[in-house]
Amino acid sequence: MRSVALASAGLAPLMAISAAWLLIGGPRAGFAGHMAVHVTNIAVAAPLLAMALAPRFARLSRIFPWMSAPLVASFVEFVVLWGWHTPQLHALAREAPWAFLLEQAMFLTVSFLLWAPAFAALLSDDRRSMGASVVALLFTSMHMTLLGALIVFAPHELFSGVPAAANICGLSGEEDQVVGATMMLIAGATVYLAGGLRLVAALLSEKREDDAGALSR
Repeated sequence: MRSVALASAGLAPLMAISAAWLLIGGPRAGFAGHMAVHVTNIAVAAPLLAMALAPRFARLSRIFPWMSAPLVASFVEFVVLWGWHTPQLHALAREAPWAFLLEQAMFLTVSFLLWAPAFAALLSDDRRSMGASVVALLFTSMHMTLLGALIVFAPHELFSGVPAAANICGLSGEEDQVVGATMMLIAGATVYLAGGLRLVAALLSEKREDDAGALSR
């Protein structure tokens, strides 16, 4: 039941926001509206699903070792994230529902494959896997911070290919861009940083316990 509750908590907001984007907003939801779905995907849905499915993921990864490769997943997420934020692909995802759904499915998949090994490592007390996940999560937090900062401080509107005149948020193109990128900085990058620091804390705690055990002997 706990797994079902966590999975539902992860998927429910994503489905609600995605439906609202498709049925109400579309391109008019603006960059900020698009980013709200993106951040919900990678910072809420993916970690909650990974937490819920961690025991099953751990069993599967023993059969299919390629599934548990957080460093590879972090590089793939880097390519996916930066690729979909190029002006051409972003405009396509804003205007075409099929491209939007493909984009969000890719975000959810690569984020899940990044978070799941971290939670599986915590369950099994696998320090080596925890160390790899620390590097992967912190790298993701850094490149997400960099992307958000580049968009926030861009000297001009980067996504002018998508009409912003009818933005339902009432923002200009540049304001819309700053609000959306700030969401990435505050929510997305912070969650990945917190995940990496949580694993660091677990590693340090285990090291202290090992040192205490060695001294007692």
